[in-house]
Amino acid sequence: MPSLGRRPAADGRERALLAAPGRDITVTAVVVLLTAAVFAAVANHRALAHIQRIDDVWLRLMISSRSAPLTAIAMVTNATPTISQP
Repeated sequence: MPSLGRRPAADGRERALLAAPGRDITVTAVVVLLTAAVFAAVANHRALAHIQRIDDVWLRLMISSRSAPLTAIAMVTNATPTISQP
């Protein structure tokens, strides 16, 4: 299958998937640590109240920016056929 929009290197070698392994490892470690921190914060009920406020603000923002035509399209494409059970 030919590559889409990318020319091969002049010497025929493929480009490295991870061009900067050190940076990639660092970014991955930071994301993992942030995820663990959020999980730990959600386990704390006091922190959960603050997180819930942020979540509510985000929900209000998303609801206020809805577009009726796009919402209708999303609802049609999200429709799944019902499977009848014998």
